[in-house]
Amino acid sequence: MKPGTKLERKPAPVATRAEAATTGDRGWEPPGAYRLEFRPALWLLITAEVVSRWLGRPSLSKGALLGFAWRFLPWKLKLAAGGAAAVAFLLVAGSFAALVLALSQLA
Repeated sequence: MKPGTKLERKPAPVATRAEAATTGDRGWEPPGAYRLEFRPALWLLITAEVVSRWLGRPSLSKGALLGFAWRFLPWKLKLAAGGAAAVAFLLVAGSFAALVLALSQLA
């Protein structure tokens, strides 16, 4: 077996049912039973954690930060921001329409 990884088969603690009842031990097992314990190596756990964070890491961008901040804003502030965005969109669309109309009159 490689060092650092432990797979052991230990005999169960020998105790009678009466002793287990008086001590409050709920893990009573009949004599001759075996308990299987597995303790993985620390390097294995660290490697699994690093790989899971590396592959599952979301990309942090301006849009992600904006979406995260948007989640915690009160609804009145969201309404005001939506109204400002709608006004800005109408201004840009109106300016574009005026430009197209002016260019068509010149042609």
